[in-house]
Amino acid sequence: MGTKLLIMIQLWMEYMTTKFNVAEVERSCAEKYLKALKLPEEITSDMVVEGGRVRLKVFQSVEQYNGMRSAIAWVYKVARVEMPFAQDFGTYIKGITRHVAAAKQHLGLKLMKGKAVMKPEAYELIAEHLFKSGEKRDIFNHLMLLLDWNLMKRSENCLNVKMIHIEFEKDYLKFIFEKEKGKQHGDMHGPWHCFANPEKPHICLVLAFARYICALPEVLQECKPLFPGTNQYTSKRQRRIILCRSTL
Repeated sequence: MGTKLLIMIQLWMEYMTTKFNVAEVERSCAEKYLKALKLPEEITSDMVVEGGRVRLKVFQSVEQYNGMRSAIAWVYKVARVEMPFAQDFGTYIKGITRHVAAAKQHLGLKLMKGKAVMKPEAYELIAEHLFKSGEKRDIFNHLMLLLDWNLMKRSENCLNVKMIHIEFEKDYLKFIFEKEKGKQHGDMHGPWHCFANPEKPHICLVLAFARYICALPEVLQECKPLFPGTNQYTSKRQRRIILCRSTL
């Protein structure tokens, strides 16, 4: 049993070490990084790229490896078997944390985790361009942008919303979600109250919703998705990238 367990741990760790990023850095930075981690690896000619910079393999973010560990733990949980090497995994992740910190320190990699925060000024600028656009597709893109911002939800939640999740009450729109990433068992989540903004029509969610319904009245059917189609996320993302490059 001990030998089998050791082989299992080795297999999982070998798999996790195949997930890495490649960074091109100054030679002096690469040397400091290797020295700080006391790695025996030397800089060879095949690691040197144009301009004398060095190409290094570095670990991904700690969150990536924690995600892998969670996925593996879930397999054992579903099988109703205790994961026998949970403690070893924890030790391994701590070692990766040290490598990631050294890479940020010596290689000048990004310190901030996750995506950069969109400032209100950028949000309003993009919203105004979509609002004034004469293209029908931007009626959808405008509503999606305002939903993401006002509901502070993952795009997946907004794209999967149906009319049954939305109610008109008094002077606001009310949204209720049945499921999201943090509530996987169908707990009612919300409600979110979204009010009109007559002073700034380009960021008024109620107006954006009304424009969308006028353009696509078929979505008013109770069981219909608010955003029909199978490739809406990619379409929305590509449009925002183009807008950001052209306006910001």
